[in-house]
Amino acid sequence: MKYPQKELKRALQAKGFQIDVKKRDHWATFYYHENPTRFKCRIGGQSRKTYKMLGDDITHEIRFQLGFDGVILDRKLFIDFINCPFKENDYISELKKAGYLIDDNEQ
Repeated sequence: MKYPQKELKRALQAKGFQIDVKKRDHWATFYYHENPTRFKCRIGGQSRKTYKMLGDDITHEIRFQLGFDGVILDRKLFIDFINCPFKENDYISELKKAGYLIDDNEQ
């Protein structure tokens, strides 16, 4: 699945990710209750022409970095997640189902 870098960046920001720029690289980090989680991925940088359109290998890597690697969070959910039917609360719900996120009051 190929995907334009700018659209991926916008989609991630709409779902609660914050974009951090470190030198030439752009990183998207998911925040839960205002705290960074382990879900982050490199989504390229402004000056790299090779990252204007993200190829299959990069989107596959991003899919796994964001937790879409199990039975619950599969490729179809990842595509829905990026194409916007998937909202921030849906992502949080799926991460909780997979055991990746736990609220303090649920422990």
